[in-house]
Amino acid sequence: MQFYVFICIFNSGSGHGNFVINDRRNINNKRVAGYCHCFQGWAGSHCENIRCEHGGHSHGTHCTCTNGWTGDHCDHIVCIHGTSHGTHCTCDSGWSGTHCDYIECYHGIPDHHQCICQKGYTGFHCDGMLWYIQMYIHVLYMFLGKNIFI
Repeated sequence: MQFYVFICIFNSGSGHGNFVINDRRNINNKRVAGYCHCFQGWAGSHCENIRCEHGGHSHGTHCTCTNGWTGDHCDHIVCIHGTSHGTHCTCDSGWSGTHCDYIECYHGIPDHHQCICQKGYTGFHCDGMLWYIQMYIHVLYMFLGKNIFI
C-alpha cells in the first residue's frame, strides 16, 4: 500500500489537514482514493469545521465560547482575579474557584464579589481589625498578661 501526504485543500481549501492517498476499497468494493486527516482542533471530511472545547459552539471556521472560556478553540480559561495557564488558573490572594471568581472573607461572609465583615473587622477581605478592637486586646494583655484572641 502506498501513502502520499498532500495539504488537504481540495473542495473547501481549508488547509487544516493532510490528504492521505491510500488506494483501498470500501465496504461496497469501490476504490477509495484517500481521506483527509485533520490537524488537532479541526473536523469534517475536508477539515473545514473547527472543534470547540468546553461547551463552545462551532460556526464553521470560528467558535462561540461559553462563559469562562476564550481562544480560537475555547481552550483558554478566563481568570477573573488570577492568572491563566491555559486550562487552569492561579488565583490572586483572597480569591478562589475555577475562574478565581469567589472572594475569600476571613472574618465575614461573601456577598456578590464583596465581603460583609463581622463586627470589629474591616478590609476588602475582612482581614483587618478595627483600631478600637486592637486597642482593647492590647489593654487586656497589659492587665491580664495573657494573649487574648477574639
